[in-house]
Amino acid sequence: MTAKSTYTQCLRQHPGLSERQEEAGKRLNDVREAFANRADIYNNYDAFVFCAGSLARGEIGAQSDLDLFLVTTRPEEETESLIEIRLQSSAIEINELLEFEPFSNDGQFLKVYSLDEMLRVVGAPYDDSENLFTARMLLLLESKCILGEQLYNDALSRTITHYFRDSSGKQSFRPLFLLNDLLRYWRTLCLNYEQIRSDQSRPWRKKNINLKFSRKLTVFGAILPILVEQMHSADCIFDLVRLTPLERLSRGLDALNDSGMLKDYTQFLDDYESFLSWKDVDGTTEQIPAEELGKVSREAARRFSDFIYSALMHNGVKSDMKKYLVL
Repeated sequence: MTAKSTYTQCLRQHPGLSERQEEAGKRLNDVREAFANRADIYNNYDAFVFCAGSLARGEIGAQSDLDLFLVTTRPEEETESLIEIRLQSSAIEINELLEFEPFSNDGQFLKVYSLDEMLRVVGAPYDDSENLFTARMLLLLESKCILGEQLYNDALSRTITHYFRDSSGKQSFRPLFLLNDLLRYWRTLCLNYEQIRSDQSRPWRKKNINLKFSRKLTVFGAILPILVEQMHSADCIFDLVRLTPLERLSRGLDALNDSGMLKDYTQFLDDYESFLSWKDVDGTTEQIPAEELGKVSREAARRFSDFIYSALMHNGVKSDMKKYLVL
C-alpha cells in the first residue's frame, strides 16, 4: 500500500463506516425509485431533487431523516406558488410512504429553490435569509441526486463555474471566492448554534454534537484537498464534490503523502463512528450513563478537531494557502 492511497484504503476498510455506506446506498435507491414513479410532475416543472444529511453522506442510522431539496431550473419570473405546492405535496407523500420522520419544523425548509436565484444572490445581504446560501453550500458539500440527474449535474457545473468565473484557465488561480464561502458557511453554522442554544424547546445538545463532528467534517473535509492540491479549475472541484465528506478528507490526506498520521486517522474514524452510534440509539444512557457520555463525547470531539487542525496545518499545505484560512 503506497502512502498516497493509505487514507482512502483505511476509510474503505473501516467496518462500521463501510456498513453504514452500504446501507445508505440501499436506502438511497429506495428514495430514488419512489421519486422515479412520480417523475412526470418534476419534469413538467424542470425540477430536480437532491438529498443532503446523513443519507447523502453515506452515514445513515436508525434516527436518520430525509433531508430533501427541490430545485427548479426555470427562469425566476416563471416560478409560481402553485408549482411549489405540487412539488412539496409529492415530496411529503413520498416521505410518508418510505416511513421517514416528518420534515423538521413543520416543513419550514421544504421549499422549491430557483437555481437562477441561488446563483444571482451570491454575496448579497439576503443570501442566507431565504436559506439560499445553505442550499447552495449543501449542493456542493453534501448532496446526492435523487431525481433529474442531467439537471442536477448542470446545476453543479453552473454553481462551480460561478466561483471560477475569474480564473480564465490560469494555473496561478486560487479558488479564494469558494474558500471564503466555505469558511463563511462554517461560521454561519456556529452562529446558528449560538442562536438556538438558549431555546429550551430545541434539542441544542444534539445540534452541538453535530457541529463538533459531521458539520465540521463536511466543511473542512472539502477545504483540505482544495488547500493541498491548489485547484485552479472548475473541473477539479466538480470531481471533488462527487465524493462524500469522509472521502474528500481522505483524498486530502493522501495528497499530503504522509503516512505518519495514519494511527491518529484510525482513531479519528473510530471517534466518528462513535458519534454516529450515539445518534442512533434512543436513550443512549442505556449504554453509557449521561454524565460519562458527556465526558466521552467531549474527549472524542477534541481529538476529532485536533486531527483536522493538524491536517490543515501540515507542512504539505503551503503557507500562502494556510494564510487564507485566517486572512
